[in-house]
Amino acid sequence: RALASVAQVSRQHVAVFIDGDQVGPTSFKPLLAALEGRDLEVISRRIYLDEHRAKAWEESLQRHGIQPVLVPRLSAGLKDPADLMMTLDAAEAALAADPPKIAIASCDVDFAILVDRLKRWGAKTIVMLPRLGVSSGRNLLAEAAEEVVHYSLEASVGTARPVQSL
Repeated sequence: RALASVAQVSRQHVAVFIDGDQVGPTSFKPLLAALEGRDLEVISRRIYLDEHRAKAWEESLQRHGIQPVLVPRLSAGLKDPADLMMTLDAAEAALAADPPKIAIASCDVDFAILVDRLKRWGAKTIVMLPRLGVSSGRNLLAEAAEEVVHYSLEASVGTARPVQSL
């Protein structure tokens, strides 16, 4: 019994923030499975998306325990309001009294700035990327994080690699 409580204490909390413009229902299971088998306890799973996607994906979101954060689409403006909301929520989590590790699931290079800032604030960061695909944007995002977790639609097991800090 004492061993179980020690193991539970050593698990690090992680909050998963999912970009609904980049990650869809077919990715939910492999994305979450990629975090399994690590000393992590997922304390929240949030996806940022519009009402239309939330309704279309409702069953899959519920099945995977992912909380939809509804963000209205604005017709004017240069930045995606869902990205802004996700950034604010991740920053708020990182600045909490006992901050969790922050996992960002997106291929959007704009989140490299967020991940870099979170690290400067002392937060532990993970970037979650699909295994396939290569681009300079993905590389910049991966380089910003302390850890990269790849997930695959073909397999339910992810791989992680630590990233050297500059």
